[in-house]
Amino acid sequence: MLSSKSVVVLYAPESNLERSEIETLRTAKVSVDVAMYSFTDRVLAAELVRLARSGVRVRVYRDSRESMQENQRGSSTTPSLLAGGSRSV
Repeated sequence: MLSSKSVVVLYAPESNLERSEIETLRTAKVSVDVAMYSFTDRVLAAELVRLARSGVRVRVYRDSRESMQENQRGSSTTPSLLAGGSRSV
């Protein structure tokens, strides 16, 4: 079990870490900080929204230029994250 002061880093540009990411997120009780250059994974976004609605503080750090491009392409998860109670930083 992760404590509220634990840091977990998952990085694998050539692999899909979605299962590991969601398992780790589900242990969060106080806060989650996510930093991603590109964030179009709707399953992961839905889990962050679920956490935010359950009272976990969720902050998502994004590259502003990439985020704007995702918005223009219609692939951004930012609107659903914000609507669900997450903060985009």
